[in-house]
Amino acid sequence: MAIRIITDSASDITQEEARAWGIQVMPLRTLFGQEEFLDGVTIDHRQFYQRLVESDVLPTTSQLTPFQYEEVFQAAADAGDEVVCITLSSKLSGSFQSASMAAEGLPVVLVDSLNATVGQRIQ
Repeated sequence: MAIRIITDSASDITQEEARAWGIQVMPLRTLFGQEEFLDGVTIDHRQFYQRLVESDVLPTTSQLTPFQYEEVFQAAADAGDEVVCITLSSKLSGSFQSASMAAEGLPVVLVDSLNATVGQRIQ
């Protein structure tokens, strides 16, 4: 049995760092108009800020769904692992609520970071 640490991309942990540290970062969705990107997967920070400067449309984000969390949590449970999931602050997003719904009945400890970016990353 292992403990899996899972967080979302609001932590600003890159996919490369996550692989090196043995954690999983679930990408939030960023939309520029009708164009959708996965944070840290199909758009990096440099590209995001470049688009922000160049675009006439302000971006919006989308929280992770309970289903997205449940898939990851269930895969860990099926492997006999436990999960510690650290989410973006519940004061800023519904991600913690989505994770809570998905974690029901599974070996998951949820942590509401009450932070974003650096504060979430440190936790």
